[in-house]
Amino acid sequence: MTHLRKENLAVVTREIAKDHWVANLDGTKSRAVSWCKTCRVYKPLTAFYLKSKSTRKHSNHVRGDCCICFDEKVKSSREIREDLQAQKSLGKIFQINGL
Repeated sequence: MTHLRKENLAVVTREIAKDHWVANLDGTKSRAVSWCKTCRVYKPLTAFYLKSKSTRKHSNHVRGDCCICFDEKVKSSREIREDLQAQKSLGKIFQINGL
């Protein structure tokens, strides 16, 4: 079992991409957008988190999910992980008591 002491908690800093404008073929400018693979909508880059610095290929390299979808995925995976840990610890308790 891991201890939830301050030095054992990971620090997560999520950076949001900066607003970026691109030139179109007709000479006008438009806001750069990216496709969210979860909600399947084009959104501006400011609605996405940047990838980690080690996997980022350029300064505005964003994740595949928008901020809202990414946060929901993280929350659901955390809940699943906590449920599995609770089931595992309950299994140990009942195994020890012989029930």
